[in-house]
Amino acid sequence: MSAINFNCLLALIFIGLASASYNETELRLMYGSVVDWVHFSPRVDIRFQNYGVNSTAATAIWEDLGHMLCHIADILVFSDTIPDARPLLQGDCTTPIILQVTNRFDYGISASDQDAYQQVMAEAATRKHVWWVVNNPYEVLFVSQRGIKLPLERLLLLRPVGVCLLPPTHLIARERPRVALVQPSGSYHLENTVIAPWIRSQNLTEHVRMYRQHYGGPTVLAHHRGVITVPYQTSVMKMYEGLTAGAVFIIPSPSFFQKLLASYNNDVMVFCCRDLLKDRPKDWEEFFDWYHKDFIDAHILFDSWEDLYDIIKGECAAPFSDTHHPTNLAPPPHTRLPLPSPDVLNASSTYLHNRQPPTTTDNNNNNHIDRERSTKLIEGKRVIGMEAMRRSRQTTLDGYSALYRAVSQQACEASGTADVLSQGFVRRPQ
Repeated sequence: MSAINFNCLLALIFIGLASASYNETELRLMYGSVVDWVHFSPRVDIRFQNYGVNSTAATAIWEDLGHMLCHIADILVFSDTIPDARPLLQGDCTTPIILQVTNRFDYGISASDQDAYQQVMAEAATRKHVWWVVNNPYEVLFVSQRGIKLPLERLLLLRPVGVCLLPPTHLIARERPRVALVQPSGSYHLENTVIAPWIRSQNLTEHVRMYRQHYGGPTVLAHHRGVITVPYQTSVMKMYEGLTAGAVFIIPSPSFFQKLLASYNNDVMVFCCRDLLKDRPKDWEEFFDWYHKDFIDAHILFDSWEDLYDIIKGECAAPFSDTHHPTNLAPPPHTRLPLPSPDVLNASSTYLHNRQPPTTTDNNNNNHIDRERSTKLIEGKRVIGMEAMRRSRQTTLDGYSALYRAVSQQACEASGTADVLSQGFVRRPQ
């Protein structure tokens, strides 16, 4: 990004902690500061705002702090949780505002407050000083489905650049041939409810390194042969950071992903956006970065539990194909599944017991060929993923550069308006 010199500008960024990456020291310092405030705030009647600023809270914040927040900088950036901008939008703040949508734009807004909130956002979309940045394609569709028309001249798709501030971590040599499985926090992820038990039932634990949510970052994943993942959001930082570092993700094929969703509800397989596949059955992949054409070729796709078994073992080249053949191996639908279906855990076992193993004479040779093909495929996927992120990152950096130039110029032009001058602003000599 080229350097931009606007001496008149100060930008202030409001960002949710959950959307940013920090190193361990920064997290400790930040956590300590937050704890201090939590301990101190009740003594002086300071209250932390929960997710989802309702109309009453927005009015109170604007009346108490609105003018200070509005004019604390020349450009205001709200990221992660867009309802945090509601007091300024509802109060008609005239400072240029960038809304960086990284999750649903109405996150935390209650059902009873949706109409009022959407009216505020629809009106804000008409203001020339309010800019919209989405970090994945689904956000625009989600907003438009709620009757809000975003301004194309002030709307940019700028994906994450894949930067992680965690220090690089190196694995011991014996871990590198293994596949990784990251088990997210929360019992409702398919990795926890089905895949981990299935791996144990198939005696695959020696081939899989299971991590909890604190696994060391993308460089750890990049040192593994692959990373088993079932998407629970249309985009997550793990994908962009992982591809940048050279990680290869092993995910269900589009057809198998649909079958899994049909088999499991959110108690067993949580997924943010089931309505997306219902509303857009023919083109849902365009709004889903894991399956978007810009990234899907970087992943290894499995079309059945048998495919996943062979990928984990590295014994067969066929499952690595991107051709999605039909399969009837998905477990039957259930209305509620408190525990994994036995059919899921036994499907591969039945298949493996019934299929004919290779002859003893050819076994070693076939294993050698399969491992060689597997290695070549995985290394090819690494290259594809890193190149996809290089292109995406350049597009994002160019986009931010153009955005900053446009908003900066707008901010400088607005610095002489009556409401700004009333706050004691003094123009700097050019």
